[in-house]
Parts: sequence; C-alpha cells; structure tokens
Amino acid sequence: MRDSVTPAPSDPYSAKTNSDVIVSQSFDHGATWSAPTALQLAGDQFMPWGAYDSSGLLRIGTFDRSVDPANHKYGYSLATETGSGTLKFTTAVISTATSDPTTGDRWFVRTVNTAFPSATAFLGDYSNIAATANGGVVAYWTDMRNDATFAGGAGHGEDAYFAKASRPATFSQELMPMVPSGLVAQAASDLRHCQDHGTVRDLYCIFATALPCVIITVNGGRGWHRR
Repeated sequence: MRDSVTPAPSDPYSAKTNSDVIVSQSFDHGATWSAPTALQLAGDQFMPWGAYDSSGLLRIGTFDRSVDPANHKYGYSLATETGSGTLKFTTAVISTATSDPTTGDRWFVRTVNTAFPSATAFLGDYSNIAATANGGVVAYWTDMRNDATFAGGAGHGEDAYFAKASRPATFSQELMPMVPSGLVAQAASDLRHCQDHGTVRDLYCIFATALPCVIITVNGGRGWHRR
C-alpha cells in the first residue's frame, strides 16, 4: 500500500487505500533482479498469483478493485506481459460480475462499522492461475456474487469460479460456480480434464467430494456455456 495515506487512521473505515501488485523478476537464478514495477491499476489489488506461459510471458492473476470507483467491490483480473522481460502489462477483467465483501455477507460475518453491516472477515484463499501447454492460462478465485441461505439467514455466499484464457488473452464470457454456494473448494486438486466427442472441443469437470459434477464446456476455446 505504498500510495496509501500514512500514518494510517485509527478508524480503518476512514482509510483510503491503494494497494498495488509489485513485480520484479530475475533471469539469472536470483543473482540479480529487475527494478520493482507496479501494475498500473486504480484502487486495491491483492492476493496475486504469477505464472509464466509457454511463450515466456509473465501472467498475473489478482483480486482487483479497479472495477469499482468506491474501492469496495472486487473482480478478478489477469495481467499479461506485452513482451518477455518487459514488465509492461495489459490487464483484462475475467470475472463477469463484481463481489462486495463490505456488506450483506452470509459467512464469516462481522459488523465493525454500522455503515457496513454484515461485512465478511474472510474472502477465501488459494486463488491462483496456472499456465497451460497451449500457451493459455486457467484462473480460479473465490467469488461472492451468488447469495446463500442457511439456518434462516441469507446473504452473499462464497463460491469457487474458474475461467480459461487462450493466448494471448481471450477470456470466457460466462462463468459458472464450481461448487454450491458457501463451499469454497481447493479446486486445483479437483480439476479433471475430459474429452468431448461432439462439436465442443473441451470439457472441464469440477469434482468435489460428495458433490455433483458441474460441467463447463468450451466452444472452440472461447465462450463458456452451461451444459
């Protein structure tokens, strides 16, 4: 949060934050490092994950509040290096809806400030990206767009969402939760690749213990559709 106002105010809800993802890379096994470079995005970015694709381009997935001028709601974005070693990036939002952790949560509820009732104390974790053999990237993150009802209470749930980006960065336009609301899965270990023998090129099935399989299809490697 190097661009945030310091010292931080005693009331955290009055703080104006601007947390950035800072990147430095080495091509000599860590002997020397490039100058630190920030992703040039407004608002807060947090919980980043990096991976090099098969072309040697650095990709960075991150929770991203640049989608909200108020810096409350977040989406999930993928930054793609424009050239190997340049640390210059283009960024695209790959989530198709925003999440608001500041109010109306069903799980991990905290009301520290009455202006933000039922805020969440936990967004989930283990969100990440991974490079694929064909030069693309798959991304996985926790998402609060869907509501959940449990034990008489209702509010924002926490689901695991998944998207695939081709090379250089063509994203799915419809995403589907991988598990029922409220069950945030460590889905990287649960992802199995299936083959479709029809007109659809790939099938990706998400399996979780004691849960039904959710199938997402990829038409020509582009749009996602429910099946």
